[in-house]
Amino acid sequence: MNLKPLNFRNPSFVRRTIFLLLFASLLFTCEEEESVKGEFVIDVLNLESISPENVFLNPIAVPLELTSESAIKVVTKIIATDENYFVLDERSYTVFIFDSTGKYVSKIVNTGDGPNSIDIIYDIRFNLFTPENEIELMSPKGKVVSYDLDSKEYKTIIGSNSDLNSIYGFINVTNDISLFYTQKGSHKLTYYSREKGEVIDGKLKNNTAKMVPLGSPCPFLAEENDPAFFLDQYTSEVYEIDGMELIKLGQYDFVGQNLSIPDLPLFVTDPSSLADYTFENNLVYPIVSYRRTKKSVGMTVVQSGKSGKTLVFDKASGWRIVDRIDKFRFNPFISTMKDKTVGVLIDPTSLYQIFPNIDDSLIDDFDVEREMNPILITYSFLKE
Repeated sequence: MNLKPLNFRNPSFVRRTIFLLLFASLLFTCEEEESVKGEFVIDVLNLESISPENVFLNPIAVPLELTSESAIKVVTKIIATDENYFVLDERSYTVFIFDSTGKYVSKIVNTGDGPNSIDIIYDIRFNLFTPENEIELMSPKGKVVSYDLDSKEYKTIIGSNSDLNSIYGFINVTNDISLFYTQKGSHKLTYYSREKGEVIDGKLKNNTAKMVPLGSPCPFLAEENDPAFFLDQYTSEVYEIDGMELIKLGQYDFVGQNLSIPDLPLFVTDPSSLADYTFENNLVYPIVSYRRTKKSVGMTVVQSGKSGKTLVFDKASGWRIVDRIDKFRFNPFISTMKDKTVGVLIDPTSLYQIFPNIDDSLIDDFDVEREMNPILITYSFLKE
């Protein structure tokens, strides 16, 4: 077969080539737009199910040792490293440290409101721009104190500031800039310069007059070497954080079950009454747990009251609902570590009901029927 060379001097050939290239580009763009759109539209009532075995791959149970010093009440946040788990307890404002097998190591406690101390530990984060042996602690006043894991010393990084109040979470976007999230004030997001010691910018105007406490939302999601994300539970909007730039990725639509926070009646003032209201009106509570990768998304919402629904998304199959775990107290997306995800099982007695084939080699001397501390579940996320 004789192959003729492409004739780029022929105007007709050039026009046809350009048309075909534009058409192919349009098809690709439409496909991308549809896949993105599919991610943000969720009909919770009509989802196909997926088994936990295809979502939580190669699960390993890590029981958190219970001692007189390590009794955990309510887990708000977990930071997982190769060597340790840092568990923030909402009730005691304490950070409990366990090794990779779940053995208790030590704890970080609140020390008051003086210099180089913190009264309420409300969020924790490792700063990728500072030494690895320092963990940063944040109070609702916006005060940030570093804790040296070797010397056990506290050091004030950002002092209490009248411009930072009712803060729910923070993340460091550069060596100098910290980004704070608040449910009060003119903006939801506040950029603070550590070098200047002042607020330098605010984004996402806060137009919601009625703010119902949702507990500790931990709104910032970040993994080392991956983009950071901000999740607004009040609007179900997700943004990518790129330094000082905020890029909106989309807004989740729960197809007729969306909960409008500004339109809530006056008697809805706390998470309990909010759950009752969603039950009576068949609504979806704002997202309470979230996991995002380049290819997939996982989230937990509360539908019609206090029934948690864990949903997963990939471009090939769309949204599906994870079966068998709705009635159990399992938060599957509380932390990440490299290629693994960490979930927390509040009720140890349901361990084998959710994970019948789990690697339980670390619980030989752990009585799941009587133990009070939660169990961590490490796993790879979603078989695609």
